[in-house]
Order: sequence, then C-alpha cells, then structure tokens
Amino acid sequence: MKTCDACQAIISDSFSHCPLCGIEHTADRTNALYPITKKQRSGSLYRISVCALWLGCIASVICNLCVGGVPWCLYVLCGAFVCYTAFLSSRLVDTGFIQPMTSTGISISILLFVVERVTDSGRWATHIVIPCLLFGVLLSGSVIYLFWFDTQRNHFAAPLQIIACAICAMLFAWLGFMEIHWPIIVLFAYSLAVVIVTAILYRKPFAAEFKKKLHR
Repeated sequence: MKTCDACQAIISDSFSHCPLCGIEHTADRTNALYPITKKQRSGSLYRISVCALWLGCIASVICNLCVGGVPWCLYVLCGAFVCYTAFLSSRLVDTGFIQPMTSTGISISILLFVVERVTDSGRWATHIVIPCLLFGVLLSGSVIYLFWFDTQRNHFAAPLQIIACAICAMLFAWLGFMEIHWPIIVLFAYSLAVVIVTAILYRKPFAAEFKKKLHR
C-alpha cells in the first residue's frame, strides 16, 4: 500500500494512478505533476483573523439595520471578502499564484460594483474600472499559465473564471441589458485570444487536465 502525494489517499501498489484524484504515481517523485504537499496547521493568528472578519461583518450588518439609511454594511462585507481572498485564502493547499490573484481581482470587482450601485454614482465601475481590472488580472494570469504551462496546468480554472465573466458581459451587451464600451470589447477579444492560443498549443493536455478536475 502507498499514499497519494496529492490527496493523501491510501491506494494499492498496483495502481499507477490515484482512483480518487487521478494523479499519476511515478517512481521518480520529482517528475510528479503535482508537488508534494505537507499538511499545514492552522495557527492562532489565522483563527483570530477569521473570527475578527466574521464578527466585523455581523456587527456591521446589525448596526446598519438598527441605524438604517444607506446599506453601507455591503462595503464591509465585500471588503472582508477581499481581505480573505487576498491574504487568508493563501493558506489553502493548491492555490499557487494565479488563483489568489484571480480571486482578489474578482472580489474587488464585486466590491466596486456594489459601491457603484449603492451610491448611484453612474456606471464608472461597470463600464471602465472593472473591465480594465479584470483585463490586467487575466493578462498576468494567462502569461504565467501559457509560458509555464507544464507547472501551471492544474490552475486553469482561475483564468476561465474571468473568461466566463467576459463572455457573459458581452452576451448581456448584445442582448441590450447593458451598454457596450471599449474596455468590455478589449476584455472579450483578449479572452477569445487566450482560448484560441490554448486550443492550438495545449489542446490535448488541457483536455486531460479538465478530465482530472471532473475525476474522469
């Protein structure tokens, strides 16, 4: 019997692939697709930070409901989510660099969207700031993913999140639910370019990695 380096499952010595996560087990551990991870212990500082975020969110909601007025507690909730994705989620296993960066960009975009709608200050975030922010995140993530595909192939879900957002935004614009502006067009065009380049250069390994995510 042996232990899977990725998910720590106990498998038979006759298995060349883990039946749970699909990772190939080679004789040379340095050639494994996923790095060997060690179980991390949650420190007291991490637990205190998470508890402080939860207590702050609950307190802000209660105060906002008692005082009334503008729902400013939404700022606190979105800000806490940004702090969690940017600093605390990095302790999770298999996050790498692309996933925290993408999660932070998306959470900041949600925060800007909430600020825009609550304050009713125009569409500065939806039309310009959010598409430009997501374009920068997608540009950085796609460059890292495509140029270092052998080591970053298991992080493909992060760029796909922004690509899906770009496709949905363009679809809503075509259907007339929102105005179309050049930042959205640029984000959509670059998203298609990333999809086409990935399909041309890494179609087979990408498909194999996608099947592993589906445990097939």
